[in-house]
Amino acid sequence: MTPLPITLILPTRNCHKELLRHRAEMEAVLPRVAQVVAADSESSDGTAELLSEWLSGHQDAKILSLPPGLYEAWNAAVKEANQPWVYFSTIGDIITVEGLAALHRTAEATGCDIVISPPIMREADGVTPSATKWPVHYHAEHFSHLPYYELSLEERVLSFYTYIPQTFLGSSASNLYKTSTLQKKPFPAEFGHVGDVAFGIRYAKELEVVFYPHEVATFTLSWKGKDMSASAQRDTVLRLSAEAQKMLSLIGEDSLEFLRGWFPSIMAYKMVLWDWLSSDDEMRQNYHKMVESIQDLEKQLQQRFPERIWLAIQRIVQRFF
Repeated sequence: MTPLPITLILPTRNCHKELLRHRAEMEAVLPRVAQVVAADSESSDGTAELLSEWLSGHQDAKILSLPPGLYEAWNAAVKEANQPWVYFSTIGDIITVEGLAALHRTAEATGCDIVISPPIMREADGVTPSATKWPVHYHAEHFSHLPYYELSLEERVLSFYTYIPQTFLGSSASNLYKTSTLQKKPFPAEFGHVGDVAFGIRYAKELEVVFYPHEVATFTLSWKGKDMSASAQRDTVLRLSAEAQKMLSLIGEDSLEFLRGWFPSIMAYKMVLWDWLSSDDEMRQNYHKMVESIQDLEKQLQQRFPERIWLAIQRIVQRFF
């Protein structure tokens, strides 16, 4: 059977245990793609060795050893892609062969840069949290009767700018990207873990985006999540907002004139919430620091208490004897 003209990219970093499960769930997909590029970021837990064993039988597989850096690794792997389409097989997230083929058919039929689809959500233990939804899921409910939907320029700007700090892209494990597009327009690495959000903001004008409203992939919550303080998230929102306002000012279409006033106003309302969250976060941090200081002081007093009693006894002895 002819493999799909897709480069499957496997980004990894110290995820040996999760990779074992991922390998089992993606076993059927691997031989159905023409190329595999693994981008391992200096793993020290046997991840790289497991990748080497897993990919040894593939007809066109390459393992890159890279310094840590989420989107830096993605971009480096994309440079090695030799197929017209790229699929990111993020560890813990899976897609079926039929699902990947459906995304490919849609991409070929429309000639787009990205096909976006809503992922099925699950916890690491397999439980599906029905309450967990991303922006992409709400849109899927309205377009489920269509095979796909092509976004206009105005819809792309609204989709990529409205949900900051989230992204309409959802999970890249449920999307398919045109290789030449990503090679010319790499994911911004300077925005940390929200490089995909910045990607949508920066290239909303140029990207041809198709929405495939049917679930073909599964996104796993929990183990990949990283906690960020509200203050750090607020700073991220401000940086993304500045990027969005800069890019919006560069889009010359008259149809977006109204959005140039809409975006700052919607962000102003958002920042009220982020300012409150940041302030609350700062108060909680100060409270915990104060509690820690009091606890340290109590320890010091407890340690010095026997010494003070001994000194008091010595003074009494000196005074009366």
